[in-house]
Amino acid sequence: MRIHDAFDKDNYQEQKRWMSSLGRLCLLLGALVLISGCRDAMVNAFAFYPEPLPHDAPAPSDAEEIILTTPDGEQLQALWFDKQSDTTLLYLHGNAGHLYYRVGDAREIAASGVSGVNVLLLSYRGYGKSSGSPSEQGLYTDAQTALDYLLQQLGVKEQNLFIYGRSLGSAMAIHVAQHRQLAGLILVTPFSSGTDMAKTMGLGWMNWALSLGEGSPLDSINKVSSISAPALFIHGESDDIVPFALGQKLYDAYPGEEDSHKLFIAVPGADHNDLTIVEGPNYWRWVAEFIGRNDSK
Repeated sequence: MRIHDAFDKDNYQEQKRWMSSLGRLCLLLGALVLISGCRDAMVNAFAFYPEPLPHDAPAPSDAEEIILTTPDGEQLQALWFDKQSDTTLLYLHGNAGHLYYRVGDAREIAASGVSGVNVLLLSYRGYGKSSGSPSEQGLYTDAQTALDYLLQQLGVKEQNLFIYGRSLGSAMAIHVAQHRQLAGLILVTPFSSGTDMAKTMGLGWMNWALSLGEGSPLDSINKVSSISAPALFIHGESDDIVPFALGQKLYDAYPGEEDSHKLFIAVPGADHNDLTIVEGPNYWRWVAEFIGRNDSK
């Protein structure tokens, strides 16, 4: 079995990683507050669960492996699924694991429509084969580097570019979509802010420390007013990692008219990692229809 085939699944135990580390992280967070007083150190220790890949791990045969260099010198792994299409999508993945877990998703999106969709699947710093260690600002830089690569080096037009952000990736998608004329955003299991997430996990006590910095960490809800692109939200009603209410809160704050500019699809009975299992082909039909409806080509 090839390594990317083994990772070609949606349920990569993100929930297990998140919840099993909660006790250890609470202790670590307290130590960080006492020792450094640094909000960024808290966020970086708490928020990210990267999984590295060996550098000789083979890429899928249907994708080109490329390396992107960030302004601060990190080397980012990415997979390019080239369908020779006018439509392109940047895939910003969720928290745990690495990009090979998302190859199946990329293939589904690439097969959308009559002529397909080009997909750039990005691995953040510290994830997969990418260098460095993850941080909030670092991941924003990574997402911006991938966006710049598509727009500036490949010549993709903003009006033909979609961004797909899942879970943690939704915060990266919203950040880089500001002040752009993009074709659309697809936000799967998104959340409103880092402080809201802390409250839902019983860690509201640490928000005093998070407030010491400038703004809330992963503060998507205060960025959406700067986004003009139409958006599709998809969220499982039984999500116990990113509560449904936080996705709904972000959707309510998102500008534009319901149905015509923004659409929220609630999936009854679905948790954080089983949306495509619960809905099957419907899930990918929703994504394909949104792309087809908003692509300006």
